Amino acid sequence: KNNSMYKTDPYAKEFGITVAGEMTRLTGRILFPPDLEYSNNKSVTIKKDVPGKWFQDKNHYVKAQACTNWCMVDLANLSDAQFNDFRKVLANVARANGMTISDKATDILRIQA
Repeated sequence: KNNSMYKTDPYAKEFGITVAGEMTRLTGRILFPPDLEYSNNKSVTIKKDVPGKWFQDKNHYVKAQACTNWCMVDLANLSDAQFNDFRKVLANVARANGMTISDKATDILRIQA
């Protein structure tokens, strides 16, 4: 259905845009998660069966950068109180690990779904 829509679309024709009738196949591989290195020569190995999950254990980053302006995409439709709690907890966790993240509401762009 979408393919036929682009065949008659004047803008697609003008810019030479075409859509193939079938999906492209790609060959790839999944990369193993890296080990994380912290200050004082500490490191954490992320388990391969649960990538993206590890315990920070108050290790400080080697060279943490400050994050003063940031964005949160709120897919959970949090209340204002829940959002305020989240931003404060995030800032506290970052601080405990040697990183500064602003918890001021004016520094955070909140996008609600």
